[in-house]
Formats: sequence, C-alpha cells, structure tokens
Amino acid sequence: MNKRELWDKIGRLNCQVTGSASISIHHCQGGTMSVALTARNLNGTKGLGLRGYSDALVIPIHPELHYAGPDAIDGHMGRTSWELKYGHQCDHLDAVGELVECDLWALHALWTGQSERYTPLKTPSKKP
Repeated sequence: MNKRELWDKIGRLNCQVTGSASISIHHCQGGTMSVALTARNLNGTKGLGLRGYSDALVIPIHPELHYAGPDAIDGHMGRTSWELKYGHQCDHLDAVGELVECDLWALHALWTGQSERYTPLKTPSKKP
C-alpha cells in the first residue's frame, strides 16, 4: 500500500475521538509514541513532510483536536495532556489500522527501511 492509498482510506474515516465526519490527518509523535516505537524495535524516523514519525503513523482527528482548538494536540494542549484526556496516540493508531485493515507499524517499518528489525506486539490481522 502506498501513501495515497493509505491516506485515501484514512480520509474516509471519522474522527478517532469524537466520531465526527470532519477530520484532519494527524502525524502521531511525542507523548507515548517513542515508547510504542521502542517496544516494536523501531526508530522514530521523520516522514517526508518532517511531521511525526512517518506518513504511515497517522490518525484522523477533528481539526479542533488537531490544531485549531484549545484541546489541540499540536497546539495549546500538547501531546502529554491530550493523551491523558483522549487516549494514547498508539492506541488510536492500532484502531485505525484495524479499520483500514493494515498494520500501520509494519508499514512504517517498510517505508523507513526497518522491516527486518520490526517486532509486532500482537499478530496483525492484515499485512502492509
């Protein structure tokens, strides 16, 4: 799966937090992400747009929770407080992966040249 195919699928999902159809694609980073990557024997490599760890580690969230509102993860609230209130980004990633039938962590490993070192935490239902 390439970036366009992945983002097309994710773009059709509702917000992972509110269920709203109005979404923005958030590159997961900071907060618990470094621990989640380390647990999978992966490095956090920036994506081409230098946002987040890669273009595979993204979730759909409402713009108010992404960048525009007082609870924005990339704004006023910050990642640690956001995760305490709305859940860990890595858990949202796992849920999105199930919805798009793709192991997003394995896709990150593939796109960043880390496939041989990737250690899944559970058996994924689908391959990247």
